[in-house]
Amino acid sequence: MRKRLLLLSLAISLVGLLIFSVVSADIYYQNTVNSFEDTLKVYMNVYEEGITADETGAKEMSDRLEGARVTFLDKNGNVLADTEQGDENYADSEEIIQAIAFGEGFSVRNAGLNKNMAFYCRQYGEVLVRIALPTPSQWAVFGKFVPTIIWVLIIDAVLCLAFAFLLTGFILRPLEKMTKEAASDSKQNITSVYSELNPLAEIISDMKEQMAEKIRKLDDEAKMQTLLLNSMEHGIIIWDGSGNLRLINEAASALTGGDLDEQEISNIIAGGGVAYKTILDREYLFRITHSGSSRVLLITDVTDIRRAEKSKNDFIANVTHEMNTPLTSIKGFAELIGSGSLNDEKVKSATSIIISQSEKLASLIKSIINYSEIDSDDLPPYEINLSEILTDAIKVFEPQINNKSINLVTVIDPGVKVMSRYERINEIVGNLVSNAIRYNKEGGTIEVRLTKDSLVVSDTGIGISEQNLQRIFDRFYTVDKSHSGKGGGFGLGLAIVKKLCNKAGYTLLVESKEGVGTTFTVIFNK
Repeated sequence: MRKRLLLLSLAISLVGLLIFSVVSADIYYQNTVNSFEDTLKVYMNVYEEGITADETGAKEMSDRLEGARVTFLDKNGNVLADTEQGDENYADSEEIIQAIAFGEGFSVRNAGLNKNMAFYCRQYGEVLVRIALPTPSQWAVFGKFVPTIIWVLIIDAVLCLAFAFLLTGFILRPLEKMTKEAASDSKQNITSVYSELNPLAEIISDMKEQMAEKIRKLDDEAKMQTLLLNSMEHGIIIWDGSGNLRLINEAASALTGGDLDEQEISNIIAGGGVAYKTILDREYLFRITHSGSSRVLLITDVTDIRRAEKSKNDFIANVTHEMNTPLTSIKGFAELIGSGSLNDEKVKSATSIIISQSEKLASLIKSIINYSEIDSDDLPPYEINLSEILTDAIKVFEPQINNKSINLVTVIDPGVKVMSRYERINEIVGNLVSNAIRYNKEGGTIEVRLTKDSLVVSDTGIGISEQNLQRIFDRFYTVDKSHSGKGGGFGLGLAIVKKLCNKAGYTLLVESKEGVGTTFTVIFNK
Protein backbone atom coordinates (compact mmCIF):
# COMPACT_ATOMS: atom_id res chain seq x y z
CA MET A 1 0.00 0.00 0.00
CA ARG A 2 2.85 2.37 0.86
CA LYS A 3 4.42 1.75 -2.56
CA ARG A 4 1.17 2.49 -4.32
CA LEU A 5 0.69 5.72 -2.41
CA LEU A 6 4.26 6.79 -3.25
CA LEU A 7 3.84 6.04 -6.94
CA LEU A 8 0.43 7.71 -7.08
CA SER A 9 1.73 10.84 -5.37
CA LEU A 10 4.73 10.98 -7.69
CA ALA A 11 2.59 10.52 -10.77
CA ILE A 12 0.17 13.27 -9.74
CA SER A 13 3.02 15.65 -8.96
CA LEU A 14 4.90 14.99 -12.22
CA VAL A 15 1.80 15.28 -14.38
CA GLY A 16 0.81 18.50 -12.63
CA LEU A 17 4.27 19.94 -13.02
CA LEU A 18 4.44 18.96 -16.68
CA ILE A 19 1.09 20.61 -17.40
CA PHE A 20 2.25 23.69 -15.53
CA SER A 21 5.44 23.78 -17.60
CA VAL A 22 3.55 23.56 -20.89
CA VAL A 23 1.09 26.25 -19.84
CA SER A 24 3.93 28.48 -18.60
CA ALA A 25 5.83 28.06 -21.87
CA ASP A 26 2.71 29.00 -23.81
CA ILE A 27 2.18 32.09 -21.66
CA TYR A 28 5.83 33.04 -22.12
CA TYR A 29 5.48 32.62 -25.88
CA GLN A 30 2.38 34.83 -25.95
CA ASN A 31 4.17 37.48 -23.90
CA THR A 32 7.08 37.29 -26.35
CA VAL A 33 4.71 37.80 -29.30
CA ASN A 34 3.09 40.77 -27.56
CA SER A 35 6.50 42.19 -26.83
CA PHE A 36 7.40 41.94 -30.56
CA GLU A 37 4.17 43.69 -31.46
CA ASP A 38 4.98 46.59 -29.13
CA THR A 39 8.51 46.78 -30.54
CA LEU A 40 7.24 46.91 -34.14
CA LYS A 41 4.81 49.67 -33.25
CA VAL A 42 7.73 51.69 -31.87
CA TYR A 43 9.74 50.90 -35.02
CA MET A 44 6.89 52.32 -37.12
CA ASN A 45 7.65 55.80 -35.74
CA VAL A 46 10.78 55.89 -37.93
CA TYR A 47 8.61 56.10 -41.08
CA GLU A 48 6.84 59.12 -39.69
CA GLU A 49 10.17 60.94 -39.59
CA GLY A 50 10.17 61.56 -43.34
CA ILE A 51 11.03 58.27 -45.02
CA THR A 52 9.94 57.99 -48.64
CA ALA A 53 7.86 54.99 -49.79
CA ASP A 54 10.38 53.68 -52.35
CA GLU A 55 13.29 51.26 -52.50
CA THR A 56 15.67 53.84 -51.10
CA GLY A 57 13.34 54.69 -48.24
CA ALA A 58 12.79 51.01 -47.50
CA LYS A 59 16.53 50.31 -47.32
CA GLU A 60 17.15 53.43 -45.22
CA MET A 61 14.38 52.51 -42.82
CA SER A 62 15.66 48.89 -42.55
CA ASP A 63 19.15 50.12 -41.76
CA ARG A 64 17.88 52.41 -39.07
CA LEU A 65 15.89 49.47 -37.63
CA GLU A 66 18.95 47.20 -37.49
CA GLY A 67 18.02 45.08 -40.49
CA ALA A 68 14.30 44.71 -39.97
CA ARG A 69 12.42 43.86 -43.13
CA VAL A 70 10.51 46.86 -44.49
CA THR A 71 7.84 46.65 -47.15
CA PHE A 72 5.77 49.43 -48.77
CA LEU A 73 2.46 48.43 -50.37
CA ASP A 74 -0.46 50.16 -51.94
CA LYS A 75 -4.02 49.75 -50.65
CA ASN A 76 -4.51 46.71 -52.91
CA GLY A 77 -1.61 44.87 -51.30
CA ASN A 78 0.74 45.34 -54.22
CA VAL A 79 4.41 45.70 -53.26
CA LEU A 80 5.86 49.15 -53.92
CA ALA A 81 9.22 48.44 -52.27
CA ASP A 82 10.65 45.60 -50.17
CA THR A 83 14.00 45.03 -48.55
CA GLU A 84 13.66 41.32 -49.31
CA GLN A 85 12.46 39.56 -52.38
CA GLY A 86 8.81 38.68 -51.80
CA ASP A 87 5.50 38.13 -53.49
CA GLU A 88 4.10 40.74 -55.79
CA ASN A 89 0.87 40.97 -53.81
CA TYR A 90 0.13 40.48 -50.08
CA ALA A 91 -3.55 41.31 -50.14
CA ASP A 92 -4.34 37.92 -48.47
CA SER A 93 -1.96 38.44 -45.55
CA GLU A 94 -3.67 38.80 -42.21
CA GLU A 95 -1.84 41.96 -41.17
CA ILE A 96 -2.62 43.64 -44.55
CA ILE A 97 -6.34 42.81 -44.24
CA GLN A 98 -6.42 44.23 -40.68
CA ALA A 99 -4.53 47.40 -41.71
CA ILE A 100 -6.90 48.08 -44.59
CA ALA A 101 -9.89 47.49 -42.35
CA PHE A 102 -8.74 49.03 -39.06
CA GLY A 103 -5.71 51.15 -39.92
CA GLU A 104 -3.17 48.68 -38.46
CA GLY A 105 -2.67 44.94 -38.24
CA PHE A 106 -0.40 42.33 -36.67
CA SER A 107 0.27 38.63 -37.33
CA VAL A 108 2.88 35.93 -36.79
CA ARG A 109 3.57 33.29 -39.41
CA ASN A 110 5.89 30.30 -39.69
CA ALA A 111 9.11 31.02 -41.49
CA GLY A 112 10.62 27.48 -41.23
CA LEU A 113 13.46 26.06 -39.13
CA ASN A 114 11.59 26.63 -35.82
CA LYS A 115 11.39 30.36 -36.64
CA ASN A 116 8.40 32.65 -37.10
CA MET A 117 8.08 36.16 -38.54
CA ALA A 118 6.14 38.89 -36.75
CA PHE A 119 4.50 41.34 -39.18
CA TYR A 120 3.13 44.77 -38.23
CA CYS A 121 1.39 46.93 -40.83
CA ARG A 122 -0.02 50.49 -40.62
CA GLN A 123 -1.88 52.54 -43.17
CA TYR A 124 -0.66 56.04 -44.10
CA GLY A 125 -3.06 57.46 -46.63
CA GLU A 126 -2.61 55.45 -49.84
CA VAL A 127 0.50 53.67 -48.56
CA LEU A 128 0.73 50.59 -46.32
CA VAL A 129 3.97 50.30 -44.34
CA ARG A 130 4.87 46.80 -42.99
CA ILE A 131 7.78 45.95 -40.71
CA ALA A 132 8.77 42.31 -39.97
CA LEU A 133 11.12 40.81 -37.42
CA PRO A 134 12.01 37.15 -36.90
CA THR A 135 10.58 35.61 -33.70
CA PRO A 136 11.22 32.16 -32.12
CA SER A 137 8.53 29.51 -32.68
CA GLN A 138 6.43 28.11 -29.84
CA TRP A 139 8.43 24.85 -29.89
CA ALA A 140 11.68 26.80 -29.78
CA VAL A 141 10.45 28.69 -26.74
CA PHE A 142 9.41 25.39 -25.09
CA GLY A 143 12.80 23.90 -26.02
CA LYS A 144 14.55 26.57 -24.01
CA PHE A 145 12.49 25.52 -21.01
CA VAL A 146 13.24 21.77 -21.35
CA PRO A 147 16.51 21.66 -19.34
CA THR A 148 14.94 23.72 -16.62
CA ILE A 149 11.81 21.55 -16.67
CA ILE A 150 13.90 18.40 -16.41
CA TRP A 151 15.76 19.65 -13.39
CA VAL A 152 12.56 20.85 -11.81
CA LEU A 153 10.97 17.45 -12.46
CA ILE A 154 13.94 15.66 -10.87
CA ILE A 155 13.89 17.90 -7.84
CA ASP A 156 10.11 17.59 -7.64
CA ALA A 157 10.31 13.80 -7.85
CA VAL A 158 12.86 13.63 -5.02
CA LEU A 159 10.92 16.04 -2.85
CA CYS A 160 7.61 14.33 -3.70
CA LEU A 161 8.94 10.88 -2.85
CA ALA A 162 10.43 12.11 0.40
CA PHE A 163 7.28 13.97 1.36
CA ALA A 164 5.01 11.12 0.27
CA PHE A 165 7.13 8.61 2.20
CA LEU A 166 6.87 10.69 5.35
CA LEU A 167 3.17 11.34 4.76
CA THR A 168 2.28 7.71 4.08
CA GLY A 169 4.30 6.65 7.09
CA PHE A 170 2.41 9.19 9.16
CA ILE A 171 -0.93 7.92 7.81
CA LEU A 172 -0.19 4.18 7.80
CA ARG A 173 1.67 3.93 11.08
CA PRO A 174 -1.47 4.11 13.24
CA LEU A 175 -3.23 1.68 10.89
CA GLU A 176 -0.31 -0.76 11.14
CA LYS A 177 -0.40 -0.42 14.90
CA MET A 178 -4.13 -1.22 14.90
CA THR A 179 -3.52 -4.22 12.61
CA LYS A 180 -0.88 -5.65 14.94
CA GLU A 181 -3.18 -5.18 17.92
CA ALA A 182 -5.98 -6.91 16.03
CA ALA A 183 -3.71 -9.85 15.22
CA SER A 184 -2.41 -10.19 18.78
CA ASP A 185 -3.92 -12.44 21.46
CA SER A 186 -4.53 -9.48 23.70
CA LYS A 187 -8.12 -9.11 24.93
CA GLN A 188 -7.79 -5.32 25.27
CA ASN A 189 -9.92 -3.12 23.03
CA ILE A 190 -8.14 -1.52 20.09
CA THR A 191 -7.77 2.26 20.40
CA SER A 192 -6.19 5.11 18.45
CA VAL A 193 -4.87 8.54 19.41
CA TYR A 194 -6.52 9.91 16.28
CA SER A 195 -10.21 10.59 16.67
CA GLU A 196 -10.78 9.96 12.96
CA LEU A 197 -9.67 6.34 13.39
CA ASN A 198 -11.74 5.61 16.52
CA PRO A 199 -14.78 4.31 14.56
CA LEU A 200 -12.53 1.94 12.66
CA ALA A 201 -10.85 0.86 15.91
CA GLU A 202 -14.26 0.11 17.45
CA ILE A 203 -15.30 -1.96 14.42
CA ILE A 204 -12.05 -3.96 14.53
CA SER A 205 -12.44 -4.49 18.28
CA ASP A 206 -15.98 -5.81 17.81
CA MET A 207 -14.89 -8.07 14.96
CA LYS A 208 -11.96 -9.37 17.03
CA GLU A 209 -14.27 -10.10 19.95
CA GLN A 210 -16.80 -11.88 17.71
CA MET A 211 -14.02 -13.88 16.05
CA ALA A 212 -12.59 -14.87 19.41
CA GLU A 213 -16.04 -16.00 20.54
CA LYS A 214 -16.53 -18.08 17.38
CA ILE A 215 -13.09 -19.65 17.77
CA ARG A 216 -13.87 -20.45 21.39
CA LYS A 217 -17.16 -22.11 20.40
CA LEU A 218 -15.43 -24.07 17.65
CA ASP A 219 -12.77 -25.21 20.12
CA ASP A 220 -15.46 -26.24 22.60
CA GLU A 221 -17.37 -28.13 19.89
CA ALA A 222 -14.18 -29.82 18.70
CA LYS A 223 -13.33 -30.82 22.28
CA MET A 224 -16.86 -32.09 22.80
CA GLN A 225 -16.77 -34.10 19.57
CA THR A 226 -13.39 -35.54 20.53
CA LEU A 227 -14.71 -36.38 23.99
CA LEU A 228 -17.80 -38.06 22.56
CA LEU A 229 -15.85 -40.00 19.95
CA ASN A 230 -13.25 -41.16 22.44
CA SER A 231 -15.95 -42.02 25.00
CA MET A 232 -17.79 -44.29 22.58
CA GLU A 233 -17.33 -48.00 22.98
CA HIS A 234 -17.70 -48.28 19.23
CA GLY A 235 -14.69 -47.67 17.02
CA ILE A 236 -14.95 -45.12 14.20
CA ILE A 237 -12.49 -44.59 11.34
CA ILE A 238 -13.04 -42.12 8.47
CA TRP A 239 -11.05 -41.91 5.21
CA ASP A 240 -11.41 -39.18 2.58
CA GLY A 241 -11.89 -39.78 -1.14
CA SER A 242 -8.13 -40.14 -1.67
CA GLY A 243 -7.85 -42.84 0.98
CA ASN A 244 -6.19 -40.58 3.55
CA LEU A 245 -7.08 -41.17 7.19
CA ARG A 246 -9.14 -38.24 8.48
CA LEU A 247 -10.37 -39.42 11.87
CA ILE A 248 -9.92 -42.35 14.24
CA ASN A 249 -11.17 -42.49 17.81
CA GLU A 250 -9.40 -44.16 20.72
CA ALA A 251 -11.54 -47.32 20.60
CA ALA A 252 -10.76 -47.91 16.92
CA SER A 253 -7.09 -47.10 17.45
CA ALA A 254 -6.85 -49.64 20.26
CA LEU A 255 -8.58 -52.33 18.19
CA THR A 256 -6.77 -51.83 14.88
CA GLY A 257 -3.40 -50.51 16.03
CA GLY A 258 -4.12 -47.14 14.39
CA ASP A 259 -5.24 -48.16 10.91
CA LEU A 260 -6.39 -50.95 8.58
CA ASP A 261 -4.54 -51.92 5.46
CA GLU A 262 -6.23 -51.49 2.09
CA GLN A 263 -6.60 -55.24 1.60
CA GLU A 264 -8.67 -55.58 4.77
CA ILE A 265 -10.90 -52.72 3.67
CA SER A 266 -11.33 -54.28 0.23
CA ASN A 267 -12.26 -57.61 1.82
CA ILE A 268 -14.92 -55.97 3.97
CA ILE A 269 -16.38 -54.10 0.98
CA ALA A 270 -16.36 -57.29 -1.07
CA GLY A 271 -18.35 -58.95 1.70
CA GLY A 272 -21.13 -56.41 1.37
CA GLY A 273 -19.51 -53.84 3.64
CA VAL A 274 -19.91 -56.10 6.70
CA ALA A 275 -17.46 -58.48 8.32
CA TYR A 276 -16.90 -60.13 11.70
CA LYS A 277 -13.45 -60.18 13.27
CA THR A 278 -12.18 -61.67 16.51
CA ILE A 279 -9.73 -59.54 18.49
CA LEU A 280 -8.43 -60.66 21.90
CA ASP A 281 -11.23 -63.22 22.39
CA ARG A 282 -13.86 -60.57 21.58
CA GLU A 283 -15.95 -60.59 18.43
CA TYR A 284 -16.45 -57.34 16.51
CA LEU A 285 -18.68 -56.31 13.65
CA PHE A 286 -16.89 -54.21 11.01
CA ARG A 287 -19.36 -52.21 8.90
CA ILE A 288 -18.28 -49.81 6.13
CA THR A 289 -20.61 -47.11 4.83
CA HIS A 290 -20.05 -44.31 2.31
CA SER A 291 -20.78 -40.63 2.89
CA GLY A 292 -20.13 -38.76 -0.35
CA SER A 293 -16.56 -39.59 -1.34
CA SER A 294 -15.60 -40.49 2.23
CA ARG A 295 -15.70 -43.96 3.79
CA VAL A 296 -16.76 -44.56 7.39
CA LEU A 297 -15.91 -47.75 9.29
CA LEU A 298 -17.95 -48.52 12.42
CA ILE A 299 -16.54 -51.20 14.72
CA THR A 300 -19.08 -52.66 17.15
CA ASP A 301 -18.44 -55.19 19.92
CA VAL A 302 -21.03 -57.94 19.29
CA THR A 303 -19.55 -60.49 21.68
CA ASP A 304 -22.43 -60.23 24.14
CA ILE A 305 -25.01 -60.39 21.37
CA ARG A 306 -23.45 -63.47 19.87
CA ARG A 307 -23.16 -65.07 23.28
CA ALA A 308 -26.79 -64.26 23.95
CA GLU A 309 -27.77 -65.98 20.76
CA LYS A 310 -25.79 -69.02 21.76
CA SER A 311 -27.31 -68.93 25.23
CA LYS A 312 -30.76 -68.77 23.66
CA ASN A 313 -30.09 -71.90 21.64
CA ASP A 314 -28.66 -73.60 24.70
CA PHE A 315 -31.75 -72.62 26.63
CA ILE A 316 -34.00 -74.23 24.04
CA ALA A 317 -31.92 -77.39 24.21
CA ASN A 318 -32.09 -77.33 28.03
CA VAL A 319 -35.85 -76.80 28.01
CA THR A 320 -36.20 -79.73 25.65
CA HIS A 321 -34.10 -81.84 27.97
CA GLU A 322 -36.12 -80.84 31.01
CA MET A 323 -39.37 -81.61 29.21
CA ASN A 324 -38.29 -85.21 28.83
CA THR A 325 -38.57 -85.65 32.62
CA PRO A 326 -42.36 -85.13 32.83
CA LEU A 327 -42.68 -87.14 29.67
CA THR A 328 -40.94 -90.06 31.37
CA SER A 329 -43.23 -89.64 34.39
CA ILE A 330 -46.29 -89.66 32.17
CA LYS A 331 -45.13 -92.85 30.51
CA GLY A 332 -44.35 -94.38 33.90
CA PHE A 333 -47.81 -93.51 35.13
CA ALA A 334 -49.24 -95.08 32.01
CA GLU A 335 -47.29 -98.24 32.77
CA LEU A 336 -48.62 -98.16 36.34
CA ILE A 337 -52.14 -97.95 35.07
CA GLY A 338 -51.41 -100.75 32.71
CA SER A 339 -50.28 -102.88 35.66
CA GLY A 340 -53.86 -102.97 36.98
CA SER A 341 -53.71 -100.59 39.95
CA LEU A 342 -56.76 -98.61 38.65
CA ASN A 343 -60.21 -99.74 37.62
CA ASP A 344 -60.99 -100.17 33.97
CA GLU A 345 -62.89 -96.94 33.48
CA LYS A 346 -60.24 -94.73 35.06
CA VAL A 347 -57.49 -96.61 33.39
CA LYS A 348 -59.03 -96.07 29.99
CA SER A 349 -59.57 -92.31 30.58
CA ALA A 350 -56.15 -91.74 32.12
CA THR A 351 -54.44 -93.73 29.45
CA SER A 352 -56.02 -91.65 26.68
CA ILE A 353 -54.99 -88.35 28.34
CA ILE A 354 -51.47 -89.48 29.13
CA ILE A 355 -50.86 -90.75 25.62
CA SER A 356 -52.28 -87.53 24.12
CA GLN A 357 -50.09 -85.31 26.29
CA SER A 358 -47.09 -87.47 25.60
CA GLU A 359 -47.55 -87.03 21.89
CA LYS A 360 -47.86 -83.26 22.29
CA LEU A 361 -44.71 -83.08 24.37
CA ALA A 362 -42.85 -85.26 21.92
CA SER A 363 -44.02 -83.09 19.02
CA LEU A 364 -43.00 -79.91 20.84
CA ILE A 365 -39.60 -81.32 21.65
CA LYS A 366 -39.13 -82.31 18.05
CA SER A 367 -40.07 -78.80 16.85
CA ILE A 368 -37.75 -77.09 19.32
CA ILE A 369 -34.84 -79.33 18.42
CA ASN A 370 -35.52 -78.80 14.73
CA TYR A 371 -35.59 -75.00 15.14
CA SER A 372 -32.38 -75.04 17.17
CA GLU A 373 -30.56 -77.19 14.64
CA ILE A 374 -31.28 -74.95 11.65
CA ASP A 375 -28.42 -72.54 12.40
CA SER A 376 -25.89 -75.33 12.80
CA ASP A 377 -27.07 -77.18 9.69
CA ASP A 378 -24.14 -76.91 7.27
CA LEU A 379 -25.03 -79.82 5.01
CA PRO A 380 -24.71 -78.83 1.32
CA PRO A 381 -27.91 -78.22 -0.71
CA TYR A 382 -28.76 -80.16 -3.83
CA GLU A 383 -31.23 -79.76 -6.68
CA ILE A 384 -34.71 -81.03 -5.82
CA ASN A 385 -38.02 -81.11 -7.70
CA LEU A 386 -40.26 -78.75 -5.77
CA SER A 387 -43.25 -79.52 -7.98
CA GLU A 388 -43.23 -83.16 -6.88
CA ILE A 389 -42.68 -82.36 -3.19
CA LEU A 390 -45.57 -79.90 -3.21
CA THR A 391 -47.90 -82.35 -4.95
CA ASP A 392 -47.05 -85.13 -2.46
CA ALA A 393 -47.48 -82.78 0.52
CA ILE A 394 -50.95 -81.74 -0.62
CA LYS A 395 -51.97 -85.42 -0.90
CA VAL A 396 -50.89 -85.93 2.71
CA PHE A 397 -53.17 -83.11 3.86
CA GLU A 398 -56.21 -84.24 1.82
CA PRO A 399 -57.97 -85.89 4.82
CA GLN A 400 -57.74 -82.67 6.87
CA ILE A 401 -58.90 -80.63 3.88
CA ASN A 402 -61.89 -82.88 3.37
CA ASN A 403 -62.79 -82.82 7.09
CA LYS A 404 -63.21 -79.02 6.94
CA SER A 405 -64.87 -79.11 3.47
CA ILE A 406 -62.15 -76.80 2.16
CA ASN A 407 -62.03 -76.05 -1.56
CA LEU A 408 -58.45 -76.62 -2.77
CA VAL A 409 -57.16 -74.80 -5.88
CA THR A 410 -53.70 -75.76 -7.13
CA VAL A 411 -51.72 -74.25 -10.00
CA ILE A 412 -48.36 -76.05 -10.00
CA ASP A 413 -45.91 -75.60 -12.85
CA PRO A 414 -44.19 -78.90 -13.60
CA GLY A 415 -40.46 -79.38 -13.21
CA VAL A 416 -39.80 -76.47 -10.83
CA LYS A 417 -36.41 -77.15 -9.25
CA VAL A 418 -34.54 -75.32 -6.49
CA MET A 419 -31.27 -75.77 -4.64
CA SER A 420 -32.12 -77.00 -1.15
CA ARG A 421 -32.64 -80.26 0.72
CA TYR A 422 -35.73 -82.45 0.78
CA GLU A 423 -36.43 -82.23 4.52
CA ARG A 424 -36.05 -78.41 4.56
CA ILE A 425 -38.32 -77.76 1.59
CA ASN A 426 -40.81 -80.26 2.96
CA GLU A 427 -40.88 -78.32 6.27
CA ILE A 428 -41.53 -75.02 4.47
CA VAL A 429 -44.33 -76.49 2.35
CA GLY A 430 -45.82 -78.55 5.19
CA ASN A 431 -45.97 -75.63 7.64
CA LEU A 432 -47.51 -73.20 5.12
CA VAL A 433 -50.19 -75.66 3.94
CA SER A 434 -50.98 -76.94 7.46
CA ASN A 435 -51.43 -73.37 8.71
CA ALA A 436 -53.70 -72.60 5.77
CA ILE A 437 -55.86 -75.58 6.80
CA ARG A 438 -55.68 -75.00 10.58
CA TYR A 439 -56.69 -71.35 10.48
CA ASN A 440 -59.21 -71.62 7.62
CA LYS A 441 -62.97 -71.53 7.91
CA GLU A 442 -65.32 -74.45 7.35
CA GLY A 443 -65.98 -74.55 3.59
CA GLY A 444 -63.20 -72.06 2.91
CA THR A 445 -60.70 -72.03 0.06
CA ILE A 446 -56.98 -72.72 -0.15
CA GLU A 447 -55.04 -71.73 -3.26
CA VAL A 448 -51.52 -73.05 -3.90
CA ARG A 449 -49.53 -71.61 -6.82
CA LEU A 450 -46.01 -72.65 -7.81
CA THR A 451 -43.87 -71.09 -10.54
CA LYS A 452 -40.15 -71.17 -11.20
CA ASP A 453 -39.83 -67.88 -9.26
CA SER A 454 -42.17 -68.28 -6.27
CA LEU A 455 -44.49 -70.34 -4.11
CA VAL A 456 -47.79 -68.76 -3.02
CA VAL A 457 -50.15 -70.25 -0.43
CA SER A 458 -53.43 -68.36 0.18
CA ASP A 459 -56.39 -69.08 2.42
CA THR A 460 -59.74 -67.51 3.26
CA GLY A 461 -59.39 -68.09 6.98
CA ILE A 462 -59.48 -65.95 10.08
CA GLY A 463 -56.70 -63.66 8.83
CA ILE A 464 -54.18 -61.78 10.92
CA SER A 465 -54.55 -58.34 12.47
CA GLU A 466 -51.99 -55.69 11.61
CA GLN A 467 -50.72 -55.75 15.17
CA ASN A 468 -50.15 -59.52 15.12
CA LEU A 469 -48.72 -59.43 11.60
CA GLN A 470 -45.47 -58.03 12.96
CA ARG A 471 -44.98 -60.98 15.35
CA ILE A 472 -46.17 -64.09 13.52
CA PHE A 473 -42.58 -65.21 12.84
CA ASP A 474 -41.58 -65.04 16.53
CA ARG A 475 -40.99 -68.30 18.33
CA PHE A 476 -43.94 -69.75 20.30
CA TYR A 477 -46.25 -66.99 19.06
CA THR A 478 -49.72 -68.01 17.84
CA VAL A 479 -52.31 -65.70 16.31
CA ASP A 480 -55.33 -67.59 17.66
CA LYS A 481 -54.62 -68.85 21.17
CA SER A 482 -57.60 -71.20 20.93
CA HIS A 483 -55.71 -73.20 18.30
CA SER A 484 -52.51 -73.49 20.35
CA GLY A 485 -51.58 -77.10 20.85
CA LYS A 486 -53.99 -78.55 18.33
CA GLY A 487 -52.26 -80.58 15.66
CA GLY A 488 -48.82 -79.40 16.74
CA GLY A 489 -49.61 -75.68 16.73
CA PHE A 490 -47.01 -74.50 19.22
CA GLY A 491 -46.07 -71.25 17.42
CA LEU A 492 -42.88 -72.63 15.91
CA GLY A 493 -44.06 -73.44 12.37
CA LEU A 494 -43.74 -69.96 10.85
CA ALA A 495 -40.58 -69.28 12.86
CA ILE A 496 -39.05 -72.39 11.29
CA VAL A 497 -40.24 -71.32 7.81
CA LYS A 498 -38.74 -67.86 8.27
CA LYS A 499 -35.44 -69.25 9.50
CA LEU A 500 -35.20 -71.76 6.66
CA CYS A 501 -35.99 -69.09 4.05
CA ASN A 502 -33.35 -66.76 5.47
CA LYS A 503 -30.76 -69.54 5.49
CA ALA A 504 -31.57 -70.50 1.88
CA GLY A 505 -31.61 -66.87 0.70
CA TYR A 506 -35.34 -66.85 -0.08
CA THR A 507 -37.61 -63.85 0.50
CA LEU A 508 -40.69 -64.58 2.64
CA LEU A 509 -43.63 -62.17 2.34
CA VAL A 510 -47.02 -62.15 4.03
CA GLU A 511 -50.22 -60.26 3.28
CA SER A 512 -53.29 -60.61 5.48
CA LYS A 513 -56.55 -58.98 6.43
CA GLU A 514 -58.40 -59.97 9.55
CA GLY A 515 -61.53 -61.97 8.76
CA VAL A 516 -60.64 -62.21 5.03
CA GLY A 517 -57.60 -64.46 4.78
CA THR A 518 -53.83 -64.67 4.49
CA THR A 519 -51.31 -65.07 1.66
CA PHE A 520 -47.74 -66.28 2.14
CA THR A 521 -45.26 -65.84 -0.73
CA VAL A 522 -41.81 -67.45 -0.92
CA ILE A 523 -39.62 -65.86 -3.63
CA PHE A 524 -36.69 -67.97 -4.79
CA ASN A 525 -33.80 -65.53 -5.20
CA LYS A 526 -31.73 -67.49 -7.70
